[in-house]
Amino acid sequence: MKKLVRCLAAVFLLAAGILPASAAEARKSTVMVPMHDGVHLATDVYQPESSTGPLPVIFMRTPYGKGGGKGISGGACHRSYVLVVQDMRGRYDSEGNDAVVFHNDGWGTRRDGQESLEWIARQPWCNGSIATYGGSALGITQTMMAPGAPAALKAQYVQVAFDDMYSQGTYQGGVWRKSLIEFWLKATKFDPKSLETFLKHPDYDDFWAETNAEAQAPRINAPGIYWGGWYDIFLQGTINSFVSIQNHGGPRARGNAG
Repeated sequence: MKKLVRCLAAVFLLAAGILPASAAEARKSTVMVPMHDGVHLATDVYQPESSTGPLPVIFMRTPYGKGGGKGISGGACHRSYVLVVQDMRGRYDSEGNDAVVFHNDGWGTRRDGQESLEWIARQPWCNGSIATYGGSALGITQTMMAPGAPAALKAQYVQVAFDDMYSQGTYQGGVWRKSLIEFWLKATKFDPKSLETFLKHPDYDDFWAETNAEAQAPRINAPGIYWGGWYDIFLQGTINSFVSIQNHGGPRARGNAG
């Protein structure tokens, strides 16, 4: 786990432009990964050109286009990791509909993140160890996939993400976060059904429980690093993720959050 976290930290520095990107060549392939309901998710796989056997994997899920992974693929592959970057359901090259956002990514009827982890673990280029990485929406997809995730998920590096969509993402203090969530949904052209559905649920109920990873902390068994700042939009999520998992996480996560 420590090796995976060190690599995730290095990938973060690469993405931030603090470390120079490696010139190592990465061999890219694109796969349509099947979900249990027949939807296929577009997924880029970057492997080191010199790879001779199964390797640990860094996995990212994004609503912003999987092409963004290209910039850090060389650094990951140079360190002998496979980088896997996936378009979320209904986004860019993936099939399906993107509503309701983040409700497709967790432990409910649709669990795209967990099914993708299972698919990765079965591939001959994966050695059975997967770490996830990313910030904001890419961090939220990590928190959603963590409860009850397959054992192949060994570590997470979560940046600026909520762990309870209702209280931190949409109705902070019970008040609709119009300038954040409504603007984001419209600016990124999500299906209007997401916004309509959120407005129909102004109070915490079973609908919101499907995106409350904090309440699922005992089912989270992957150690994680939770990175944020005092003025981040999801500051409370960063703090709560660390506290809940550090104190109440599963056997491999409890006491190992950072």
